[in-house]
Amino acid sequence: MSRLHGAVLSAAAAGTLLLFGVPTICAEEVVYLLNQSEVRGSISSCNTDGELTVKQDKRQTSVLIEEVTQLLFRPKPPIRTRSPHQLMLQDGTRIPGTLQALEGGSVRFQWGQRTLALPLIAVRAIGLTTGTRWLNLVRRSTRPYLEPADKAKEPTPFTNIRLAQGQLEHDGERTALSAVHGIHFPRISSSRPSNAGWYARLMLDTRHVVIGLLHDLTAEHLQITTRFLGRVRLARKAAWKIVFGPKPDSGNWGYTLVAASGGKKVLLLDHSGETLWSIEKLQKPHDVDLLPHGSLLVCEYQTGRCRQLTRDGRTLWEIEGLRNPIDIDKMANGNVLVSEFSAGRLVEYTPAGKKVWSWEGLKYLNEADVLSNNRVLVTESGNHRVFIANRITRKILWHYDKLKWPMDADLLPGGNILITDNQARRVIEVSRAGKVVWEYACRDPYEADKLPNGNYLIVEKEQERVIEVTPDKRIVWKARVNHPVAATRY
Repeated sequence: MSRLHGAVLSAAAAGTLLLFGVPTICAEEVVYLLNQSEVRGSISSCNTDGELTVKQDKRQTSVLIEEVTQLLFRPKPPIRTRSPHQLMLQDGTRIPGTLQALEGGSVRFQWGQRTLALPLIAVRAIGLTTGTRWLNLVRRSTRPYLEPADKAKEPTPFTNIRLAQGQLEHDGERTALSAVHGIHFPRISSSRPSNAGWYARLMLDTRHVVIGLLHDLTAEHLQITTRFLGRVRLARKAAWKIVFGPKPDSGNWGYTLVAASGGKKVLLLDHSGETLWSIEKLQKPHDVDLLPHGSLLVCEYQTGRCRQLTRDGRTLWEIEGLRNPIDIDKMANGNVLVSEFSAGRLVEYTPAGKKVWSWEGLKYLNEADVLSNNRVLVTESGNHRVFIANRITRKILWHYDKLKWPMDADLLPGGNILITDNQARRVIEVSRAGKVVWEYACRDPYEADKLPNGNYLIVEKEQERVIEVTPDKRIVWKARVNHPVAATRY
């Protein structure tokens, strides 16, 4: 056990946290299985071999936890409970309570009847605004920073911070708690606990989350061991549902930003597929990119415009009069590169809408990525090809044309190209020599990314889902979305 892990477990009083009260069992509970079937009844217990027992009228059914994707204890999602503050740990655990102290590299937080004392290295974020709005967790930063309560203001980086007399003292400045929506700390990797058990995401009735290894489940209580809180014991009535896996070594428990053309919105999903926030009433959004300070670049295919939006949907700038904009990329010089599908045109614009450069005469242009050395990776659906060209001379440097209406292409770190081959119903990874080194068959693939863990994030529009697939073609994560067309994992 590492020094950090041991210190954190001792901070949890070297025992079991007992929370909430006497349990009551729902009459109707549901066990969802990997084969997409379900078992309804009363979940009574789980033995040490991972065999789950479900009572159904006068008989009992047994299933193995390794075959289970989710346990649902409540028929409907509970209403999110308001709490003064929220604490998010590096492993994704999110709990309600009250911030009591913040000083000297540690935090003290009141959760139910228990006071938690944790080192700051265990903390990902602290939410300080009462209500349902959660933090902007997808902003990447190597420095800690304050997220202001006023959405129009920029984040404030800090080096040192402490809570004193109801105010935050940071780097010689003082800020009232009411002016801060959240305190963010750099994200670190989080390994799973070493104890035996089943990796699970436990969602509470308050819609908060405890992530760890489930190793005890009875009709009265359950126990889950987390990396930072040790063993937590809860009454069954405190649990809303349990989502099993994906394991940290097979699935990426990050945040997924999705453009939903059918739902006319962009939304951020957590690792269980729950929506953390969304911007709605968009006109057929076809692409969305997250910028460093949390604002978004969005293509609206139907209305012919591209916009930069704040998280609450406020327009910072927009470019109008485009012909079916389908893809937008932020360039290093601050301009944007826009692909106009029906116009067959690739255009560089300033944020003020001034045209700087264009390449016309392409046939049904679907996407273009800016590469180094004045190169661009183009997906030209009408000519069933993907190519890399010099942006200045327009000389084609590499191409692959054994395709049927490609929708998306990405240059991977090793030099291979990941291609979404829509009408051939496949996603392929191709070497520069033109050899297909990986292939996944799926219906109506619209976009694909290769994730840092080696898995593939694939958008299936007509199937109305986003999936994460391992190199050996196992689905380890999926989310239902109304006609998704683009997705990015953060």
